[in-house]
Amino acid sequence: MRGGFDFDHPASVTATFSSSFEKIEKISLVAAELLCYCAFLHPDAIPEELIINGAAELGPTLQPLATDLILLDATLVILRKFSLVRRSSGTNMLSMHRLVQAVLRDSMSEKTQRIWVERTVQAINLALPNVSELYMWQRCQQYMPHVQHCVALIEKWKIVSSEAVRLLEQTGIYLQVQAQFTQAYVLFEQASNMLTLLAEAGPATIVASLSHHFWHYYYQGQYAQAEQPIWKALRLLQQTPGTDQQPLAACLADVAHLSYQQGKYSQAEDYFLQALAIYEKHVGLQHPSVVCTFSGLGNVYLALAKYDRAEKFFWDALNIWQQMPEPQHPLMCMTLNGLVQLSIARGRYAQAELYLQQERAHLEQTLQPVHPALAYNLNGWALLYIAQGKYHQVEPLLRQSLTILEQTVGLQHPIAGRTFDTLGRLSYLQGKYMTAQRKYMTAEQSFQKAQSIREQALGVEHPDVLTTINNLADAYMKQDKLNVAEELYKDVLAVRTRILGAGHPAVAQTLQSMAQLSYSQRQYAHAQQVYNQVRTIREKVLGPEHPDVAQSLYGLSLIYYQKWKKFDLAEPLLQRALAIYEKAQVPEHPEVAQILRTYAGLLYVLNRNSEAAEAIARAKTILAKHALMSDMLDQ
Repeated sequence: MRGGFDFDHPASVTATFSSSFEKIEKISLVAAELLCYCAFLHPDAIPEELIINGAAELGPTLQPLATDLILLDATLVILRKFSLVRRSSGTNMLSMHRLVQAVLRDSMSEKTQRIWVERTVQAINLALPNVSELYMWQRCQQYMPHVQHCVALIEKWKIVSSEAVRLLEQTGIYLQVQAQFTQAYVLFEQASNMLTLLAEAGPATIVASLSHHFWHYYYQGQYAQAEQPIWKALRLLQQTPGTDQQPLAACLADVAHLSYQQGKYSQAEDYFLQALAIYEKHVGLQHPSVVCTFSGLGNVYLALAKYDRAEKFFWDALNIWQQMPEPQHPLMCMTLNGLVQLSIARGRYAQAELYLQQERAHLEQTLQPVHPALAYNLNGWALLYIAQGKYHQVEPLLRQSLTILEQTVGLQHPIAGRTFDTLGRLSYLQGKYMTAQRKYMTAEQSFQKAQSIREQALGVEHPDVLTTINNLADAYMKQDKLNVAEELYKDVLAVRTRILGAGHPAVAQTLQSMAQLSYSQRQYAHAQQVYNQVRTIREKVLGPEHPDVAQSLYGLSLIYYQKWKKFDLAEPLLQRALAIYEKAQVPEHPEVAQILRTYAGLLYVLNRNSEAAEAIARAKTILAKHALMSDMLDQ
C-alpha cells in the first residue's frame, strides 16, 4: 500500500514506524498522544466515542478532543496519512494494526507505559456506562472488547484505583449476563480485594458486592444460596439512613425475582409492587429501570393464571424496551418469553411463534452462541410444537437444549429440569397417539430426572415440581400402575389447591388426569362429575374455545357414547371439540384424529355411514402424516 507499512517484514515496520512517529510528533503532539492511547486499546473497532467521552482523563494535550470534533477530525487525517490508523466513516470506528501497537509500546519507557496504562484505565472507566443501565447495552457491547483489554492491563500492571475497581465490576456484570460465571466471579473477587486495599468499603460498595454474589447464584439456578446475599443487601439498604431510593427499589425487585423462581408468588407480587411504587414516585413508570419489574409482575400473574393482568404488564414492559436503542439488553428476552408462555397458555399459537422468532433473533444479536437463554428458547419452541401436535420437530430441539446446558450451567439447573419434563411429555404423547407402549417407560425416566433436578433446585412443593409429578403419574397410569398414579394425583391436587387455588388451570390438569383414572377404573359417574368440574375451570380461566376445553369435552363424550350409549349427548361434545381445534388452527393435531375416529364410530352406530367414512378418512390422513414424520425422524 502506498505510504503504508509492509507488515510482512516486522523489522522494516519498526524502522519505518519510528521515523513516522518522529514526524508526527513534529506535526502534531495531539496526534502523537492519540496514537499512544490507541496503542493500549483493543486494535479493532475502536469507537470514536471512546476518545471523545474519555478525553478528560487522557492528559492536557488530549482533553480538548472531548468537545472539539474538528480537532479530532484533523488529528485522524494526520494519522491516516501515515497509515497508522484506519477509519470507517460509516460506523465512526477506528482500527490499528497490532504490530503498530506493539512497536509503539516497545518504544516507550516503563514509566511512560504506566502513565498511558493508567490514563487508559481512567478514560475507559469514564466513557463506560453502567452495564446494569439497560438502555446502555448497545454502547456497552461496543466498548466491551476495550474494557476487557483494560482488565488485562489492570492485572498486568497491578493497577489499584477506584476506576480499576469499577471496570472489574462492570466487566464481571457483563460476563454474568453472558453466562461466563467463573470469569465473572474472579473479577468480582479482585474488585473486592482492591476495595479492601483502598479502604473504600462503605454501605453502597457492600450492597454492590452482595448483589454480585446474588446474581452469581441466581443465574446458575442456585436459589437457596442466592437468598443470603440479597436479603442481607436489602436489610442494609433499609437500615442505612438516607438510602438512595432507586437502589432500594432494585433490591426489592431482585428479592421479588428470587421469590418468583422459588414459587413464592404472593411474596414476589408484594415485593414487585413495593419496587414499582418507589419507581413511580422517583423516576416514573416509563423509566428503563421499571421494565424488569413489569416483566416480573407479568410472570407472577401468568403463574397465578391471571392472564389479562399478566398481558398488561408484559405489554407495558415491551413498550419500554421498544423505546430503547437497538439491540436492546438481553433481558428483553424475559419479556418476550413471558409473552410466549402466555400465548401458549391461552392457545394463541401463531402469536407464540412470532414472539419466539423475535426472542431467538434478539438472543443471536446480544448473547454468545452457547447460552442458557438459548436453551430456554429452544424449550419454548418445543412446548409450542407439542401444543400444536408437531411432535416430529420437538426432540432435536430438546437435545440441542440439553447440549447447551451441559456446556454452560450443567444439567442440574432448573432449565434442565424443564427440558427433561418437556422430553417426558413428548414421549408420553408419542405413546398415546402412536400406540408405542415403550414410550411410556421412556417418559417415566425423563419425568423422574426432571423431578430430581427440580426438587433439588426448587423444593418439593414448587409448582414446577408438582407439574412433573402429575406428568409422572400420567405415565404410571398408562402403564397400568393405577394405585401409584392415584396416590400421586391426590398429593398433587392437595398441594396445588392450597398454593394456587381451586380454580387454577394446574388444578384442572390434575383433575383431568383423575377423571381419566376414574374412567380406567370404570367409575364413570365419578369421571363425568370430575370432567364437568375441569370443563368449568377451563372455560372460566382459558375461555370456551381453548384446546384444553376440547380435551374435557372429549373425555365426557367417551362416557356418553361408549359407556352410557347416550348418543344425543355425545355428538354435540365431539362436534364442539373438533370445532375448537379447527379454530385454534391445529386441524391436524393427533388429538383431532382420535376424536374423529370416535366420532366415526358414533356415526356408524347412527347409520350415517358416508359421514363416518369421511371422518375415518380424515383421521387416517392425519395419523399417516404423523407416522411418516416419525419414520423420517427415526431414519
